[in-house]
Amino acid sequence: MRSMKQVLAVLGALLLAGTAGCGPAGEGGSSSPASSQSTKLEHQWETVIPSVSAEEAAKRINNQSPSLHTVASETASLYTPVEGASYAHHPFLVSFKGKLYAMFSLGKEDEDDCGQHVMIASCEEFPNWSEPKPLVDVTRGQHSDVVMVPMGFYVYGETLVAYYRSFEYDEESLRENGTKRPLADSTYSIENNKMHALISTDGETWTPAPSYVNGGGGNYPPVATKSGRLLMAGATIQAYSDDLSGTGRWSMSVIPNGTAYERGAKLLTESSFFQTDDGIIHMMLRTNTDYLWCSESYDDGVTWTEPYPTNFTDCWAKFQFGQLPDGRFFYLGNPVPDSNRNPLVLSLSENGTDFTQWYLLQTEGYRQQFPGLYKQGVYGYPHGIVADGYLYVIYSKHKEAIDVMRISLSDLA
Repeated sequence: MRSMKQVLAVLGALLLAGTAGCGPAGEGGSSSPASSQSTKLEHQWETVIPSVSAEEAAKRINNQSPSLHTVASETASLYTPVEGASYAHHPFLVSFKGKLYAMFSLGKEDEDDCGQHVMIASCEEFPNWSEPKPLVDVTRGQHSDVVMVPMGFYVYGETLVAYYRSFEYDEESLRENGTKRPLADSTYSIENNKMHALISTDGETWTPAPSYVNGGGGNYPPVATKSGRLLMAGATIQAYSDDLSGTGRWSMSVIPNGTAYERGAKLLTESSFFQTDDGIIHMMLRTNTDYLWCSESYDDGVTWTEPYPTNFTDCWAKFQFGQLPDGRFFYLGNPVPDSNRNPLVLSLSENGTDFTQWYLLQTEGYRQQFPGLYKQGVYGYPHGIVADGYLYVIYSKHKEAIDVMRISLSDLA
């Protein structure tokens, strides 16, 4: 079995090639429901009886002994940092009415600082992106400019939904006359934590979704389970809904901590899920250990097992799981421990257990251009969608620049 040190040695010798292609037509990966007069899902599912325990199932999920591949790709620069706007992170993509749309957070220089807001850009013909502009501009809160964190897009028929979160730090913890965030190792609290949804029919004009309330999820936008139910992955609180509009009533489900921290997890956060053919939903979680952990749901996201460690390595970073149109499961992220989030890897699995086919998407690195708090990590927080025969992947570079890559699905043999 190949060790991670051996993998890193191989990575240094591999380069990525480039290729051209066409623009998007529609989103895949997570199918969007057709519009109808009623937004209510006629929900049909049966409780799954697992063949093995959640602990044993987690142990089987692995990315060990990888076969390493390069793949032809084309990359576009969406945002380049400038003085006074040198923090860019939390990127998401969507395809809507023949265009790609991207959102990301933009701040002055530090992560999640006062005044961080949400930017949007569009692309009709890749790799040509519009100049990013505020989706939601800097907004004053009760005692400081609020902090905004993007939560992604969702398409329902002719409507595009954009989600984001806003909050403030308590007034006593703010630095520099209430203009700067507290340091991460100081004592502070979060106030006025809110979830927001904006709706648009043209990607240009946005209005608040009426009566939108969601107290969970937010790590990724809604993804449909096999029954059609919407599931929004979060940390340990997931949000699910049978209202296909994405802006209706949401219910919360909790992954129990149990003895996870006693068993070695340092935290449970930034989850992403995939659902296998047997109906089991596998919610993978970042734990700030060298391995992802997994919690399972047998009732379409209503209840969850305690999380258990997998044999899927991790670099203490956000990741994404999903399923390609051909049925293969995918992972996007930074799977090599202690690597400063480099390389960026796409790994594929036929069975949802063995993610051993690695495609090295980015390995060359990036030199940070501007100083700032908590900007470690080379390739950060990737998000991928499928559109028009391509896999599009957006990611940040040292939390200050944003790139979008596309790969022809036909090259992922």
